[in-house]
Amino acid sequence: TLVVDEVADLQRIGVHPERQRQGLAAALLDAALASQRPASRMLLEVSERNEPALAFYARAGFAEIGRRPRYYRDGAAAVVMERVLPQGR
Repeated sequence: TLVVDEVADLQRIGVHPERQRQGLAAALLDAALASQRPASRMLLEVSERNEPALAFYARAGFAEIGRRPRYYRDGAAAVVMERVLPQGR
């Protein structure tokens, strides 16, 4: 993650395919969220075609706030998602 002013930008969470569905991505996201002082919100981008990732982030409290058309090489849009972080961190 990268923190600029009050915005944390989550760059990437990756889990080897053989280790997926074991809670590792959730643990990594929890650690990233816990370490974002003094950010008040976290942003990320995910391909509109990556339905598992979109569902994962939605379950984690992220909401779509915009799209970047044709952002990826395959022509897919990037879904920009945001989660407001607790204050007083």
